[in-house]
Amino acid sequence: MHYLAKYDVFFIFVLIFVIYNITTRLAINGDTVPASILPFIIIAHQTVYFDPIFGQSGTAELTYQYILTNGHYASIFPIVTPILVTPLYLLHSLFLAIFPGDLNYTSLLAKHTASLLATLAGVFVYLTSKKLFKFEIAVLTTFIFAFGTLTWSISAQALWQHGVSELLLAIALFCIVRNEIKQSAVNFIVLGVISGLFVFNRPPDGLLLIPVLYYVYLNREHVYSYVGCALLSGVPFLTYNVVTFSNIFGGYGENANSVISGIGNPIELLIHFIGLLISPSRGIFIYSPILIFGIIGFYMVYTSNERYTSNASQKKNISGFFNETIKNVFLIFIPVIIGTILIYSAFSPWFGGWCFGPRFLTGFLPVLAIFTGYGIDRTIWSVVSRRNKQLISLLVLILFIISIINQAIGAWAYPYTDWDKDVSDHKIWDWSDTQIVASIKAAERDFDMILLLLCPSIPPPIGIVPLYIRQHR
Repeated sequence: MHYLAKYDVFFIFVLIFVIYNITTRLAINGDTVPASILPFIIIAHQTVYFDPIFGQSGTAELTYQYILTNGHYASIFPIVTPILVTPLYLLHSLFLAIFPGDLNYTSLLAKHTASLLATLAGVFVYLTSKKLFKFEIAVLTTFIFAFGTLTWSISAQALWQHGVSELLLAIALFCIVRNEIKQSAVNFIVLGVISGLFVFNRPPDGLLLIPVLYYVYLNREHVYSYVGCALLSGVPFLTYNVVTFSNIFGGYGENANSVISGIGNPIELLIHFIGLLISPSRGIFIYSPILIFGIIGFYMVYTSNERYTSNASQKKNISGFFNETIKNVFLIFIPVIIGTILIYSAFSPWFGGWCFGPRFLTGFLPVLAIFTGYGIDRTIWSVVSRRNKQLISLLVLILFIISIINQAIGAWAYPYTDWDKDVSDHKIWDWSDTQIVASIKAAERDFDMILLLLCPSIPPPIGIVPLYIRQHR
């Protein structure tokens, strides 16, 4: 046990990373293709534009992911994610030069890289939880985040922007909590860098920075270093957006009118909002029912009058002690998350198109997972009767298992289904034809392989380990 405790972060990392990289078919989505390709272009041609591809082909027929603007072929999606992962792609390029092959390395490396980003997000959720909770609750919170939410079925499957949003937010939460325990200017430097990247990585998630800004306001002596680092990381992407798209939010700025028009219809907005919470094929509490305890956690933090002390949890054998500052920062996330869901409720389509579950809500999962861990612990601790404690613990276990099963279906079975081909507002609400059930049926029919992606740029059976290959007759 001492060995496990000493190297707990390493074991958490390895466990999550290995499970994330046990894969079947790859869940390829057109929205993630530009981010999968751009690192190769940056390495080979030192440009963030797709001119080397479309310029050589000479075609004027562009797919929806790209646009010809100001003399360049550009992706309509933000480029923060592909730029951040380019150093890793450089390492893979060296391996590919040594071990050339004919596999689809674009998809394989995107999947592997996405898994790494999601794993790191899980590690920072653990590091933060460990400072707030006792060990058992910290581990439970981390596993809920890693295996019971869309972090597994979305962020770890392809280079969606959501993966980097989760990672950056998880790091921000860690810096805030760590700074409350031990003050350091480094925390605000990191928060600044993160903030600049966060807003340009996925502008619709920008509201999630409000609690961070509030925390910086409380520590105004560090505002200059924070703002300077935010500008340092954000201005290059701001410049790219203005030069390429003539607006500060790039491709999202081009589509802002659809969000504004959605906000103008309050009835539809409310229906979409409810749909993102409980609809059978997009409701976050359907795909991750364990997160219901996150609502309880919000309430319990709000009503709590406890004060954080370094040994409080050891004395009372409970966890979740926030000091007043941490409590206020986390509580600001309540209206911020509601506002974020409202923004996505106004999107067209509000359900996120071709994807598994409510992927639009992935960005705030780190904070929701922490509230879930808090809610579980405080609910069990507050119950006096031993029998009721056991019943609540059983309920937690059941909801957690259901959440894990749903996310495993998204990671391993969903790539086999074409349920999304005729997805619509009506289909999202249809209990007789849900995405989860359709994915199970498709996998039962077509499931044909299980692979372990240790390092996809090294050929099988070392970098890609075949665990199961169905023999076709």
